[in-house]
Amino acid sequence: MAGRFKKLFTSFTKKSKEFSDAGDTQMSFPAAGLSSSMAAMSRKLMLVEEAEALVKQWQIIKAEALGPSHQVHSLSEILDESMIVQWHDLADAAKARSCYWRFVLLELSVLRAEILSNGIGAEMAEIDAVLVEAAELVSESEQKNPNYYSTYKIRYALKWQNDGSWRFCKEECLWYFICCLPPSPKVNFTATKTEFTFDKPTYDVNNIYPKMKYWNTVSGISDCCMWDGITCDAATGRVTALDLSSSWLYGPLTSNSSLFRLLHLQKLNLAFNNFASCTIPSEFSKLSRLTYLNLSSSVFSGHIPYVISRLTNLVVLDLSVGTSTTDGYLYVRQGQLGRLITQNMTNLRQLYLDGTYLSSPVLEFFGNLSSLTHLSSELLFVCGEVPTSLGNLTQLIYLDLSYNSFSGHISSVLGNHTQLKHLYLLYNRFTGRIPSSFEKFTQLENLFLSSNLLDGKLPASFPHTIKIIYLDHNSLTGSIPSTSIANLTFLYNLLLSSNSFTGVIPWSLFELPCLDSLSLDYNQFTGSLNISSNSSSPLTYLSLIGNKLGGVPSSVSKLTMLTELYLSFNDFSGTLDFGIFSALSSLEYLDLSNNRNLSITKFPMLLKKQTQLQALDLSNNRIGGQIPKWFLSVGTETMQQLNLSHNFLTGWEETPVALPWNSLFVLDLHSNMLQGPLVVPQISIWYYSVTENSLTGRIDPLFCKLDGLLYLELSSNNLSGIIPQCFGNLASSLSVLNLRGNNFHGKMPKTCGEGSQLATLDLSHNHLHGKITKSLVESQYFRNWTSMAQNSDAKRYIGNYIDDQYYSMTVINKGLEMGFIRVLSIFVSIDLSNNRFHGEIPTTIGVLASLVVLNLSSNSFTGHIPSSMTKLTKLESLDVSKNKLSGEIPQQLNSLTFLEYLNMSENEFVGPIPQGGQIGTFPNSSFMGNLGLCGRPLSKMCETSLSPAPLPSNVTSADDSIMSGFTWKVVAIGYGCGVVFGVVGGHVIISRRPYLMWIIFRVITQRRRRR
Repeated sequence: MAGRFKKLFTSFTKKSKEFSDAGDTQMSFPAAGLSSSMAAMSRKLMLVEEAEALVKQWQIIKAEALGPSHQVHSLSEILDESMIVQWHDLADAAKARSCYWRFVLLELSVLRAEILSNGIGAEMAEIDAVLVEAAELVSESEQKNPNYYSTYKIRYALKWQNDGSWRFCKEECLWYFICCLPPSPKVNFTATKTEFTFDKPTYDVNNIYPKMKYWNTVSGISDCCMWDGITCDAATGRVTALDLSSSWLYGPLTSNSSLFRLLHLQKLNLAFNNFASCTIPSEFSKLSRLTYLNLSSSVFSGHIPYVISRLTNLVVLDLSVGTSTTDGYLYVRQGQLGRLITQNMTNLRQLYLDGTYLSSPVLEFFGNLSSLTHLSSELLFVCGEVPTSLGNLTQLIYLDLSYNSFSGHISSVLGNHTQLKHLYLLYNRFTGRIPSSFEKFTQLENLFLSSNLLDGKLPASFPHTIKIIYLDHNSLTGSIPSTSIANLTFLYNLLLSSNSFTGVIPWSLFELPCLDSLSLDYNQFTGSLNISSNSSSPLTYLSLIGNKLGGVPSSVSKLTMLTELYLSFNDFSGTLDFGIFSALSSLEYLDLSNNRNLSITKFPMLLKKQTQLQALDLSNNRIGGQIPKWFLSVGTETMQQLNLSHNFLTGWEETPVALPWNSLFVLDLHSNMLQGPLVVPQISIWYYSVTENSLTGRIDPLFCKLDGLLYLELSSNNLSGIIPQCFGNLASSLSVLNLRGNNFHGKMPKTCGEGSQLATLDLSHNHLHGKITKSLVESQYFRNWTSMAQNSDAKRYIGNYIDDQYYSMTVINKGLEMGFIRVLSIFVSIDLSNNRFHGEIPTTIGVLASLVVLNLSSNSFTGHIPSSMTKLTKLESLDVSKNKLSGEIPQQLNSLTFLEYLNMSENEFVGPIPQGGQIGTFPNSSFMGNLGLCGRPLSKMCETSLSPAPLPSNVTSADDSIMSGFTWKVVAIGYGCGVVFGVVGGHVIISRRPYLMWIIFRVITQRRRRR
């Protein structure tokens, strides 16, 4: 009887899986009781505490309903009608069979909790959780019943009720264990568990969890075959598969690990962990039954051991290395491993070696693996032509040689690979035309040839099976062949950006039944779009940036499925009829920027109807007047990025106390004519720029609560008052703080907090005063600037935090007012010029090893140049002019070999100017106004007895004593010697393609291998 009930319970659990088969995809809500408008819903986070409380309440009520008392009356308190009947039946069935369950919830982890709203009041919620539960089935008909130990990941759907509470309406078990299997041979997995620590990664945290953490023995059940990630042979109980991918494992995998005692393993997956740059243990050779081995992106380093070749049963081998500099490195000793693999591993079908260091001779050996169907060799650091031996791999379905420096013609790669479905050759140096022989590849689905040196016209035809074509960033010319495109009935994604295509955009593109994404940016297309009035194009993404289209095509209105539309940088003229967008009710991203001839002079009323907008760019147009009150109601829950910069806006029709957009993280209003006070954004903000306006008033202390703020640009306004002392609260996030050109007075904030990430500080052209040693050193301002304290060659843009944005920022560098459009976070800059600071320059400045620009001019600093300044080896620009500095200019400053600009004029320096090095290369103007200086380039010669004095030994002044004993943390970026950063030449850094700020968020197609 109990056995039948156990099967009934298990069957019910399985039956609840009525969502999509892909466990991590967005689930579809049941139609019952909900309107069809729920299909597109906005999302916001639910408090983890609230989600945990709901799940715990349901577990308690479930235990009561299926327990000895069979209390089912509480089910209505937590379940929606759609679930109550089912659980009533299950409880009644248990009672009828004289059995019941005892449940004990041992552990609960909420992985994800979101509230979904359709904007008209209907709300649902999703909760993903991992539960560990002990259970005992008790039956009066049987004296002995087993205990059960279950670990399961489950997804709940909840519906908001009229009484103000949540009710569970769906549940889906993504994985679970709820049965006993035959006991497996004794393997000390408890010991395995202690070999590593659990280190939560920073990526994809909602979908990964420490599987091994839940391995345990509870209620007498010690069968490891029940544990997550372990698969056993049903007959023998031996462990045959172990999947610990993305399990937070941290620490070296040692040669005596208990994993190497699993001699019957056939599949082992350790991908996406952190094995602390240890070498791959040669003990893997003991696992001779392995058919699948995946060690990718797990921070192994050193050479790949040749004993891997002894795994002769391997069908799949993945040794790929992640792209991060912290992901370790692997290399193959020339010839040895490649030769052994081809001799011994004849069963190999899939080989992934992305990011390893190989030589062309090693790669050539792989041409002998004639049974290979998948070969992925991204980022191998090899150049030259592709080895001809790879042409022998006639069974290849998947070939990826991207991110190398291969050259030659594409036709030499194709060889006899007529079975190819997926070809990836991005970011190489292939030249010539795209071969017409592609039409013979009758199974080809994905073709990626982006960022090569290809030229000529498109081939007359492509295989009709093709789904994705990426040909962007080449030198292709001519028009798009309309007739051949019309035959690509499976084409889903077409990317032809950054070429030199001409002519009109063919109408046949908009007749393709599967085309979802079309990007034709930065070409020379002319004319207008010709879209049939009865077109049923499924396009959701259309980007025509940077062409020569004569006007905004009215036929765009036929593309009713569009969610993203980008029309910036065209030759549009005349008056835009916004009525053409009226049918595009699903727009989420709209870009009409940089079309000044289009006569967009006011806010389009059409925006009132765009309820789904997430990003809007109307920058660099002619919009004037006030921002209308009604605009504050547009996308209040959905708007994430708003760019209205470079217009003629004068203010707000009704100034809000705080901006209404709850999800906004980018706001760019710079270069307008805004008046009035600063408006405080929501706490979600990352990027806030209102530079070059006419704003007045003080900085509201509420800005100090924006603890996610990365970039704050308030320069060139008429703001006044003191800088709030609470700005120190932003230390852990803020990378750029620019308050230049205002009327701030008083002292600087007293603290910048532990672990400050500040990389650029500009407080110039204000009325600030005080000693730096008092306001900065004692306040730990310098002491905690960890982002300036590292000397590293890593290149990182501040925009990496907000993806591929571009910023406008003005910095006084080398005596010039420079506009930086895309700011490197390695561009560490301090500008305190044109204030009223006095006292000595603190010696602690020398630890800012990545400092590139230092401007202390037009103040009242006194004393000598601190000895620590010679440690600023990345310094390019130093301006200490118009102060009261004294003493000699030390000879050791010649060691600053990056120095391109120096201004020490109008001080009280004395003695000879250092010669024979970097300092002696600067002009007369760098030293003028120092009556005591002599020597070239000044006309005043020195007495022969004079010679430049060395720097005095470091003497810790009373003002600097507070710094003694402190060690600077090296946790952030530095300055790469190969980066000139725009300070030589044009002084303006721009991204290769001036896309609007959010375009990188659109993932046109990301390839994800499923292994």
